[in-house]
Amino acid sequence: MPDLPDFPGLAKFAKELAVISRKIMLDGIARGVDFEIKADGSPVTNIDKKIERALRKHIAQRYPDHGILGEEYANINLNAELVWVIDPIDGTKSFATGVPTFCTLIGLAHKEEFIIGLMDFPVTQEQWIGGRGIRVQCNGKDVQVRNCKTLAKACLSACDPLRENSYEQNGILRLASKSCFNVWGAGSYGFGMILSGKMDIAVECGLDVFDFAAPVAIFEAAGVKATDWNGRPVNMHTQGKLLFAGDARLIDEAVAVLQE
Repeated sequence: MPDLPDFPGLAKFAKELAVISRKIMLDGIARGVDFEIKADGSPVTNIDKKIERALRKHIAQRYPDHGILGEEYANINLNAELVWVIDPIDGTKSFATGVPTFCTLIGLAHKEEFIIGLMDFPVTQEQWIGGRGIRVQCNGKDVQVRNCKTLAKACLSACDPLRENSYEQNGILRLASKSCFNVWGAGSYGFGMILSGKMDIAVECGLDVFDFAAPVAIFEAAGVKATDWNGRPVNMHTQGKLLFAGDARLIDEAVAVLQE
């Protein structure tokens, strides 16, 4: 029987990475943030790059045989059994403009399945973590999603609906029209609010694997749902249209609305 990963040890290491990231991010905020626009039209700051370099260095020192998939630099050893998936600053637009809902996302994939996830929000000082054999907690306390069986009673966290793709735009707006009320642009913080029982469902599109590896691992550890817009399970190869729900009953209804 093959050896299983050391889940508790790897989760502890993920927290070490978060400590490194949080320090660099808060120091960067204190000094002031400049940004530039990448070729894909998204912003990047010197802090994004500094955090990712530091996390890559720490991973390489501790686990030189592990792979690394990050946002700002070339991927390393993606054929490894264990691959770290990192987004140094998820919500760079918020970070660059002083909106405090940005975070660092740290995920770990084992044979392309997400097994550990961590979302660390330095300004709000909240951290969600969970994974295989790792209880889902926020700041050391167990989380509890809330029951919500219909969209009509659900609080929806939605990404920017002003998409070039009319299919995505129309789907998001249809879903928003069916929900009780909507919060726009919360991003990963909305995922945390679902896990902590304050929101019910999130719809996102345009995500890359480093945007969703960590939250998907946490949601799966919590026994709740993260799927694509067709209701299919999420993996390393999923395209970036995702649903996250605290109550699994919401997924089927949401998928039906998105497919109208």
